[in-house]
Amino acid sequence: MNLIFVTEKFPFPQETFIESEIDLLSKNFKKVLIVPLNLSSNCDSKKFFPLPNNVSYFLPPSIKTISFIPIFMLSVCKFLLSSFGIIRIFILARIPLKHFMRLFKQYIFLDSRALLLCRNIKLDNYDAIYSYWGNHFGVFVNGISMYAKQNNFKIIARLHGYDLYAERAGYKHLPFQNILLKICNKVYPCSIMGKSYLQNEYPQYSNKISYAHLGVKVQKIINQESTDGLFRIVSCSRVVSEKRIELIVAALFKVKRNTVWTHIGDGPEIEYILQICKKLPENISIIFKGNLSNDKVLEYYRDNPVDLFINVSSSEGIPVSIMEAMSFGIPTIATDVGGTSELVNEQTGLLIEKSFKLTTLAEILDNFFPKLKRSQIANYQKQFFSQENYQTLHSEIKNLT
Repeated sequence: MNLIFVTEKFPFPQETFIESEIDLLSKNFKKVLIVPLNLSSNCDSKKFFPLPNNVSYFLPPSIKTISFIPIFMLSVCKFLLSSFGIIRIFILARIPLKHFMRLFKQYIFLDSRALLLCRNIKLDNYDAIYSYWGNHFGVFVNGISMYAKQNNFKIIARLHGYDLYAERAGYKHLPFQNILLKICNKVYPCSIMGKSYLQNEYPQYSNKISYAHLGVKVQKIINQESTDGLFRIVSCSRVVSEKRIELIVAALFKVKRNTVWTHIGDGPEIEYILQICKKLPENISIIFKGNLSNDKVLEYYRDNPVDLFINVSSSEGIPVSIMEAMSFGIPTIATDVGGTSELVNEQTGLLIEKSFKLTTLAEILDNFFPKLKRSQIANYQKQFFSQENYQTLHSEIKNLT
């Protein structure tokens, strides 16, 4: 069975967590073609993650090329012909008028990319298209939905956080989510909570909705806690507003024990975080590692003591970063958002309220001492959040065809 696999940027240097699934995709499918939706064709083609022999990638021609113009005009015409339906979607989703042009451009761009895919790739050579994300995929597959109907071509999508919960975008409904559910054969939120949320929002498509937990490699090494009197905490995420890294800093101002905080990741708010960290008291040391490849993140957990992993996001799907820490037996403290409660519990760490008080978090950090067996935490990851979850999903995809 041959598969088209849709991402946002991967295999180029982003979405490093997708590396966990690529090896299994290559083993479970005869041929895999990766299509990064939001990556221009003029990117540096030498900078991408190494891929297995039967996995390749395709970049549609640049929107700057002359050949794109007729495709662009066709997409505009399609939008205008179905404008009542699209505008109705925007109204029902309570999309502010100021966002209309941005969403219009997004629709045209993604629909054009779908038409270019049909023009440049022989879809007859593939049996299904599977997207890691759902937010942009609805519009994209709308461009190939007619082909899918006529050729028994299956369409599958995952959903996580920003592409699942409308409240995160400030809308009543995500504008293209209804299109996604109408076209897809199967949609897989990455958590049980996500499945319930989507079924409540779209009961007419309930039979299309299942959940599929993510997973990471099972590790043979258990991380060792600090023995030198320092308390070492680690966070790993993009430095963006919903990750609320500034709340970690604010809590650290109130922590009295000698603490080393290491953050892995980068993002648009990093300069602000660096500035406020300059005022931290002397008992707090900080280390910013920047963006690391998935292998380097795992190497850090293998080689360095970590006493606690911390995640204080305002919204999540179900964090792969926590799974990776757990695979080494590292306990976690995390906010109870999205599907995080399916991952963090009394067996693996501590859940705190989304609207926690800084004094509460600081008190937890000051008084945190390991009570859980690290082998128990690693076993929980092995049992519920290993790469076997991908194996299960891939089997389901193959059974659809």
